[in-house]
Amino acid sequence: MKKTRPKTPPAWQRCAWCDKRIDPEAEVFGCGARTIPGIDLSAKEGEALPLYLALSHRTVPALVVPRDSQAKREGNDLYFLICSESCGRVLKEALERDKEAFGIMSLN
Repeated sequence: MKKTRPKTPPAWQRCAWCDKRIDPEAEVFGCGARTIPGIDLSAKEGEALPLYLALSHRTVPALVVPRDSQAKREGNDLYFLICSESCGRVLKEALERDKEAFGIMSLN
């Protein structure tokens, strides 16, 4: 009998910070970010990209927002899904530390 590995849920079904699976019926939180001017992510709209947070030694999935989305109208280029307010606070702090150190993005 062949062993099969369980499929890993897509990035939009997992918390960007703790990697916990987010139940489809659960309340979902999120935070957006803006990239620095000149970065063109249009070819990746709707996809999840791995974003390495150097100071936290962690890679988190960043969803590239589509140009016709509410998140884009609010000024976001990237969006992070999170399972709780506490994961959101920690993720925002990690993003802020990298932003201050490297200037790659700004948080909304």
